[in-house]
Amino acid sequence: MLSAASIDENQNLSEKPFCEVDEAVKLLQQCKE
Repeated sequence: MLSAASIDENQNLSEKPFCEVDEAVKLLQQCKE
C-alpha cells in the first residue's frame, strides 16, 4: 500500500517521469473504489 508520504517523495523527485505520478494516481483511484 502506498502512503501519502511516498507521494510526497515522488513530488520532491522532479527528475522522475510524470508517468510514475500517473501510476500513483491510478492506484489511489483503485483504493477509493
